[in-house]
Amino acid sequence: MRRGVGVQRKKIKQQAKRAYEDKGKELTEANLAHITAQMESFKTHLEEFARKRKHQISKDPLFRTQFQKLCAKLGIDPLASNKGFWAQILGVGNFYYEIGIQSIHICLATRSKNGGLISLDDLCTKLRKIRSSNKSLKSNAEGMQVTEEDVERALKSLEPLGNGIKLVTDPSGSHRCIHLPILPTFKA
Repeated sequence: MRRGVGVQRKKIKQQAKRAYEDKGKELTEANLAHITAQMESFKTHLEEFARKRKHQISKDPLFRTQFQKLCAKLGIDPLASNKGFWAQILGVGNFYYEIGIQSIHICLATRSKNGGLISLDDLCTKLRKIRSSNKSLKSNAEGMQVTEEDVERALKSLEPLGNGIKLVTDPSGSHRCIHLPILPTFKA
């Protein structure tokens, strides 16, 4: 039996290589189409779940946290925009932006008393007090309870605005919010 030698053998190898490449492209396209269909189906089911559980996500801080963790694992950020799907369905974008702005107001109001360092627990307590006394927020936020995780998430959503307020963990393990004025740096 003769083995392909020379030019003939090279042509056979090239044909085999092209056949493998074509089959690989075909399988890749089929897999991509299948994954795309699965993602669309998943997105539809997740949106349906969010619509059905909107009230529970709004009212129950534990459920809201678990839903946010699920979204984070999937690469979905409900805070990405207050004009996006998640903000329309859940209203979570506005909720966190309100908490972030209220936290800044509390930090500025208490700076003379605490020197720019407030415990996250104190901040949450003050936020709850403000939100329970403000009737427009009660109707706006549909009675959402504020947790420490909500405040952490709200302050993280404000990071693009600069580093004037941030959360740190002290040696005892408790979280504190540092709020200091940012002074411009000038080059001489």
